[in-house]
Amino acid sequence: MKLSYSSLSAVVLIFSIVLRLSSNAGANLCFFVLAAYALCGRREAIYALSLAWLFSMLNTAIFPESSFASAGRFLVLISASVSMAIRANWSGSILAPSKLLFGTMILCVSILTHSWFLSSVPDVSIFKTTSWMLSVVTIFSAWAGLELSERESVISNLFWSIFILILVSFLFVGSAAGYVVNGRGFQGALNHPQFFGVTASYVGIWSILRMLQSPRFAWQSAAIALVCLAAIVLSQARTAGLSLLISLLCTVLVQSYLMGDKASTAFPGLKSRTTILLGLFLGSLIMLSLPFLVDVFSTFLKKGRNLSSTVDLYSNSRAVLWDPMIENIQNHPLVGIGFGLSSEPSLMQVTRLGFMDIPISAPVEKGIAWIAIIEELGIFVGSAVFIWLAFICIRALAGGVLNTAIFVLIICLNLGEATFFSAGGMGALAMILLGYAVTKEGNAYRKV
Repeated sequence: MKLSYSSLSAVVLIFSIVLRLSSNAGANLCFFVLAAYALCGRREAIYALSLAWLFSMLNTAIFPESSFASAGRFLVLISASVSMAIRANWSGSILAPSKLLFGTMILCVSILTHSWFLSSVPDVSIFKTTSWMLSVVTIFSAWAGLELSERESVISNLFWSIFILILVSFLFVGSAAGYVVNGRGFQGALNHPQFFGVTASYVGIWSILRMLQSPRFAWQSAAIALVCLAAIVLSQARTAGLSLLISLLCTVLVQSYLMGDKASTAFPGLKSRTTILLGLFLGSLIMLSLPFLVDVFSTFLKKGRNLSSTVDLYSNSRAVLWDPMIENIQNHPLVGIGFGLSSEPSLMQVTRLGFMDIPISAPVEKGIAWIAIIEELGIFVGSAVFIWLAFICIRALAGGVLNTAIFVLIICLNLGEATFFSAGGMGALAMILLGYAVTKEGNAYRKV
């Protein structure tokens, strides 16, 4: 029996997953399978990059550890970049790329130039700039080259796959392996509770918008949303929970304003009789259980700390990260310290590739990406980044409800977890979803 291309594609993806879960050797080999798969097309490049993110983020207390994860992820990225270069339209002038890609490439070249001449640790900054540049240009190119129906199929498959990952994670709720990082926050199949909570927030916003955009009450979407909310609470990822709430409110308000008298068309679920009755029931239940719910919410936010307000809580948890950033901005306001560097570069743990001494990993924790931009790049190049963000924000707003929600959610998440300019880790998933959000204009009323 002859297999169709889609069936063969699914077999390759399943094979790569089996390899990753089989052994330490398989966990290394799976990246070579993904690298080859990424060469097959735009859709394949997106799937390959998504699985490369997942394979490098798995909980090693449950699944085999890959010693090749950092280099393997970069190998898949290079392969996907080559795939997009092969499929690019090189005819015509240098301005042939879309405004989005052209503006993004100009920004990347500016950051690369800054890294080469002004960074305090040039090789690390150049590596991180190159990784981010390849990632964002490749992902934007892949999404932009897909037909509308294929785009919607790919984003739906990604969200469903992540939801399955969340369900699988719940198998470890009663196991110590699910809490291995700190013993409190649930991380499930992923390697950190914060990452698990953030991942659940992406699926959460998608499922809630499916409810709001369905004329009839979407029980399936409601169930998915409840599972994701439970995952966020178990993970104790406050940033994910608050960002989900803020992005949902902003999306409904902004898109309703932009659509004017067509707002009811965008969110018919708000007028569903079942939604209204369920809302009244839940409202009554919340009022009756208010003291208990306030205590639960307070415990979720404060994590046992005796703080009086949310502002105090945010300051307490993030001041240790932003204080050195503010000091660096005061000391280097114009040129910054270098892209992707820790606030104390001498303390960075840099993983280098063998005898070539090429940096392949240099994780940093800053918490607030939008302050880190000025700290690392200075006022001039940092301002260019904010102009670019404003440009892609306009594109996300024009793309519709889900596009807006994804963009706002990523912006909010980076107020607590600075992952936006990281081509690895959670930054990879954020960039894949951002690529969907900003590469399609037009039908603002498209169903999620």
